[in-house]
Amino acid sequence: MESSSSIEPWVWDVPEFLNIGAACSDAHLGTPVAERTAMIVEDDALGTSAITYAELADRTSRFAQLLRELGVDAGERVLVRLPNSIDYPTAFLGTLKRGAIAVPTSTLLTAEEVRYLVEDSGATALVIDAPAWKAMAAQLQGAGSLRQVILGGVALERALANVGNPAAPERTRASDPAYLVYTSGTTGYPKGVLHGHRALIGRTPASQHWFDFDPGGDRIVHSGKFNWTYVLLGRKDDIIKSFGYRVSPYEVERVLKGHPAVADCACIAEDVGSDKRLVVAYVIPQPGVAASPDELLAFGRAHLAAYKAPRIVYLASHFPRTRNGKILRREITANIATARSAPSNPTGNP
Repeated sequence: MESSSSIEPWVWDVPEFLNIGAACSDAHLGTPVAERTAMIVEDDALGTSAITYAELADRTSRFAQLLRELGVDAGERVLVRLPNSIDYPTAFLGTLKRGAIAVPTSTLLTAEEVRYLVEDSGATALVIDAPAWKAMAAQLQGAGSLRQVILGGVALERALANVGNPAAPERTRASDPAYLVYTSGTTGYPKGVLHGHRALIGRTPASQHWFDFDPGGDRIVHSGKFNWTYVLLGRKDDIIKSFGYRVSPYEVERVLKGHPAVADCACIAEDVGSDKRLVVAYVIPQPGVAASPDELLAFGRAHLAAYKAPRIVYLASHFPRTRNGKILRREITANIATARSAPSNPTGNP
């Protein structure tokens, strides 16, 4: 990394027209970079696959054409829920080349959470792997404006092979919306943060001065999922980081408060070892209603992605609060618990 004293003042050069999908693939056509490996994707279930820049350009152009032939217009939302595979960048960058707006999501989300994102984003198309669609189809049918479902894997390969001659990428302006990222908010519902194509320009200072990439072709290891990005996942002091995931306590609380036996709920982090934190929930039951902490734990797992669901549920009769009645999460400890759920893999990953 260069020292700050050796870095010249940065001058932003944002062109009038820019398309992230084309800039990440088509821009390399006709250059020595075209035949270089663009990415290698490793997945426990799908194995290892690789693709060159030229192949990525062709594949994403075909996906953009597929969207055109399916009637997905520029500006419409395309929600992507795929495992780590070449299909993910194909769908994401291909959507942008169409001029549509990609909505990247995690495979850990439940059908209920995916339906919310479909409806809130106004997605007209969903790109999903076949096993997930088989499990979620009944709950996603009729969701919002959804009218097209594109299956990944073999079905996507067949669809891409059968599209007509791909049109040129949409000539989007740098300020046009490119992708919509959902992150947790203080109300408990995920919030969509819209990024323009110019977001790509925002990465160039880090590319040149922080990472100092070798133009000859460095290889970068990314251990996360394709849908991971720098996010805003609420208030910094309340966000829980557990096993590498960021969890908003408000989202967990919103779900648990949907159970008829819950009068109030507070979600906090519980330290169980060196650098190990669990998402746990404290629940005040409705008066006169018998509530089992194990039942509430199961309810959370059924309605939240695995990394968000509490690992332990405690029952309590009261919460420490401010004079205005706000819950003091930092003062909540097991000392106020009257019961807790049975232990279940308290130190393992989601």
